[in-house]
Amino acid sequence: MWKQLLLALLLTGTALPVTVISSDKLAFEIDDHSSKTSSMLRDMIETGGDNIPLPHASSSDLRLLIPAMNDLKQAQDKATADTRKYDLITKIRFTEVTEINQLVAVLNVANYLSIELVAQAAAWRLATEIDRGLDVAMLVRVLPGELQEMVAKHYTITYRRQMPGISFVPNVSLDDVLEYDSKGVVTSQWGELDFFNRGITNLQGLEKLSQQFPNVTRLSFTNNFIRSIPQSIGLLTKLQQLSIACNHLQSVPKTITLLPNLQVLELRYNLLGQTQHDSIRKLLPTVHVSTT
Repeated sequence: MWKQLLLALLLTGTALPVTVISSDKLAFEIDDHSSKTSSMLRDMIETGGDNIPLPHASSSDLRLLIPAMNDLKQAQDKATADTRKYDLITKIRFTEVTEINQLVAVLNVANYLSIELVAQAAAWRLATEIDRGLDVAMLVRVLPGELQEMVAKHYTITYRRQMPGISFVPNVSLDDVLEYDSKGVVTSQWGELDFFNRGITNLQGLEKLSQQFPNVTRLSFTNNFIRSIPQSIGLLTKLQQLSIACNHLQSVPKTITLLPNLQVLELRYNLLGQTQHDSIRKLLPTVHVSTT
């Protein structure tokens, strides 16, 4: 019966709210459009879900979460092609959240329901609270490892230093910095991009950078935790200077030879041996390769 009703509503352009059942057996209606912010709910609806049970989300969790889902959907509706994820998560107000433990609860349940940007927004808010003096040890006790890392990632991106009180380096990609840095990324008047000391562990997102900044001539990733350079480095054809000094590089891809304007390659203080240095110089005979 409900499938026939859904078909009729689709034909008239109207959609029913989605009903979910909390772990303590209370029913909540979620606006159809807001429910689509959750990939988990989308999948359950598509497979014929009705009165969807959520055994790991209490009624108090859902009272905190649903307004955040609505905020996210409104922000997504107004987004343009240039809207970054930072612009979306800062529109999520968490109007029902008054205590830190409630923000932790939202992070947990948003992660459980695969509402990525609400989870990222909660992690970002927790990172700002840590900078104001929130006890990190409290978070470590109550959050699973993947969510600890999410908070630590936002702390690193926002404050450009490692989060205090943790013993691990969070996985921060170039794409994370492009999407979540509050100041955005802007080239200098000389076409230079500087990612010095940003806590970057990998260059996932380099292809996006090449599309956003096709005319970049100087690019620095000095003093990060990068282990490898992706093949897409060859897309930055205007590049004249590339610095990846003070990282954890173990290899350099052959696509680096696709940079016809490259003049300087800084590779000092990495995990490359002399044999690799010699091979790189043979690949790039006209480039000044700095290794010491």
